Amino acid sequence: MLVIEGVVEEIIFRNENNGFTVGKLNTSDGLITIVGNVPFINLEEMVSIEGDFIYHSTFGEQFKFESIQTMVPSTVKGIENYLASGLLPGIGPKTAEKIVELFGMDSLDIIQYNPERLKEIPGIGDKKLEKISEAFEAQRDLRDIMVYLQQYDISVNNGIKIYKKYGRDTIKAINENPYRLSEDVYGIGFRTADKIAFKMGISSESPYRFEAGLKFTVMKSASDGHCYLPQAELLEKAAKLLEVKEEQLEEPLRDLALRNSFYIIRDGDENLVYYMPYHIAENNVARKIVELSRVEFDELEVDIESEIRKFEKIEDIEFGNKQILA
Repeated sequence: MLVIEGVVEEIIFRNENNGFTVGKLNTSDGLITIVGNVPFINLEEMVSIEGDFIYHSTFGEQFKFESIQTMVPSTVKGIENYLASGLLPGIGPKTAEKIVELFGMDSLDIIQYNPERLKEIPGIGDKKLEKISEAFEAQRDLRDIMVYLQQYDISVNNGIKIYKKYGRDTIKAINENPYRLSEDVYGIGFRTADKIAFKMGISSESPYRFEAGLKFTVMKSASDGHCYLPQAELLEKAAKLLEVKEEQLEEPLRDLALRNSFYIIRDGDENLVYYMPYHIAENNVARKIVELSRVEFDELEVDIESEIRKFEKIEDIEFGNKQILA
């Protein structure tokens, strides 16, 4: 893949939900159109992008980037545009101009390491300073988190979802147990979490992996319409997925049941294993059905056959026998 550096000249389109962006990048070879997913991007920002040129049938040649890194603004004007972009509450174009006028190329360092000096700017008091500092810290956290996630080949789109879920605790949460991603973040399944865990050096026999594999197996079965799995079938399928022996999964299964993640009931000669939310849902549905069955309704005084004929006449159609019975 190609690596290109340049300054963001224009943002043509941006979807804030997934970060998809179309823009213009001013490079040493001229202006190019760039497309890709990025959690944050600002005008006049210096960036390094990695990807390849593609040809769009309508919009022509574009550079589709797979990764993007923000570089420290290399000019006073770049710093001013970054501060005036609206990312930092309390700093608009006029305040950004005053900050850069006073601190020049040191403006960002002042905000990060010595924010109290911002009170030298007319109009910035304690409350506004606190908002600016918190927002700047959050922006720095997000950048650090996105760089951290990129090393595990997590897309920008999924990276944004992860950050929205865990916030500033993202790195801590993933380091503790990357398999939680498959349960907490829509779009990240067990296999993706397993790849991340492998790159982190987590053992293939980690209890976290075994439990995640068992949950994935039950939830995959639910997508086929099953609220539970017989224990023997669950252990067999999960062992195949994880490439381990069934006996290794017996203790993790018990642990999940003890923590109320799973619900196990005895049915004849076998155990049935529910993922707890499905067990609760099934019970609630059954309860509602019983309640409805006990409700007494007044008989409808309607001539069904007459109403069907009227409808057929109005709509100029004719129902078949099975449709009428239905």
